[in-house]
Amino acid sequence: MGYVLLFIALLFFALLFGYKLFYYRRRNINRASYYLSGLILILLFTILYILNFIVDLSGFDTSLVYILLCMFYVVAVVAVVFVVRYVAFYLLNFMREINRK
Repeated sequence: MGYVLLFIALLFFALLFGYKLFYYRRRNINRASYYLSGLILILLFTILYILNFIVDLSGFDTSLVYILLCMFYVVAVVAVVFVVRYVAFYLLNFMREINRK
């Protein structure tokens, strides 16, 4: 169940960042590059996610599992920082709009 929920979350953010990338690609290239880096991060996270799932099913050597899990958690931490930055950006804009009124 955890794998399915994580995959749905990855798919949701990939679709959101893809939409935002195509929206900003001609308006603001700096903002578009921000969403492109998010898509690349999600792609890397998905590849590690699939490799982790394969390792769980096949029962590989424990050292390989340990290395793969370390990479998985490093990418997960970077992804969490990225999502927190993304949410903070929108909260900051929301607060600016409230303070203007």
